[in-house]
Amino acid sequence: MTPFAVALLLMLTVKTILDGIVSPIKKQYPAANLWWFDYVAWVLGAVVVWFAPLNMFEAAGIDPLLGRILTALAVGGGADVLNIILKAIQGNGPLFMVAPGGKGPVDTRRGW
Repeated sequence: MTPFAVALLLMLTVKTILDGIVSPIKKQYPAANLWWFDYVAWVLGAVVVWFAPLNMFEAAGIDPLLGRILTALAVGGGADVLNIILKAIQGNGPLFMVAPGGKGPVDTRRGW
């Protein structure tokens, strides 16, 4: 299994655990403001990745500790973060692309 696939599996595991915790709370208290559960996901993702020594960025040649930290943040961030990373790896990342004619990077958020 590739490191990215393992990270995806861990992200789904973290999401499932948190959904199992949040669902009964939302059912019992529908008006509860649970914005802080996003931070719980980041922390839980970091803990899971730390104990499953996973480094999605090993092939990039960066420091192993930094790779594990970035992987933990990606897993804790959920599917959106992993999707952005996957698109960037495939060469069609959402933030920057090469302009037609190869004239430099284009910031796709502003449509330049």
